[in-house]
Amino acid sequence: NTSNLFITQPRLISDVVVLQRGNYSTPVKNCLRQESGVILAEDYRSIAVIEVYRWLPERQLCLLVKIDQAEAFQSTNSFGIALSLIGVLMLVISFGIAFALARTITRPILELQGAVVRYGQGDRELRLPKFSSDEIGVLAREFVGMTTSLNEKDKQLRAYAEDLEKRVEERTESLRALFAVLQEKEHLLSESQRIAHIGSWEADLATGNVTWSDEMYRIYDVSPQSFVPDQNSLITLLHPDDRDLMAQWIGA
Repeated sequence: NTSNLFITQPRLISDVVVLQRGNYSTPVKNCLRQESGVILAEDYRSIAVIEVYRWLPERQLCLLVKIDQAEAFQSTNSFGIALSLIGVLMLVISFGIAFALARTITRPILELQGAVVRYGQGDRELRLPKFSSDEIGVLAREFVGMTTSLNEKDKQLRAYAEDLEKRVEERTESLRALFAVLQEKEHLLSESQRIAHIGSWEADLATGNVTWSDEMYRIYDVSPQSFVPDQNSLITLLHPDDRDLMAQWIGA
């Protein structure tokens, strides 16, 4: 009441003396100021409670109701614990699903990566495990098809290279034989010129270069190291009576 005295026996206090003892707690003070509200505090037992106070103007009394916070929040706490357990369980399930999906996705990718590395290192007999029909499986089958095509092309190139190498060897042998024949012919021609004391020469009309045989140098008694055969130098070696005629013939 307005004298700060209980007019009913509190449920948790059996001593009737409490009815003669004034209550000056914060809720009582607020309520006697004709206010209503809720406050979280500790009661006379040092236990956290939720206390509701309301001023009753028609009776000029203050109504006080309180409940232990532990009791009030028990269902909420239980619900929070249940939510936490459900969250942990869902997290574990999600982790398991993620791990399974990761294994399903990463394992084929790692196997495909290893196959690519082995292929790059020269393993042409590539064999991949059977993949699923998803995008990774399609990629793996495309890769196998590509490697099979490359292997076939590689075999064709190797066969072509071997055939080409064989042809080159055959042509080389033919050229060696022809070169040997030419050397023999050149030797016979040189010997024939030496025996007959007859020389020969060739002239390139486009460049003016003249090439003499060895016997030509011996006939004119000049050295191949010091004498350069050309039209002018040839005239100097002729008999003076024949020089003008040779010059006219060369000029024509």
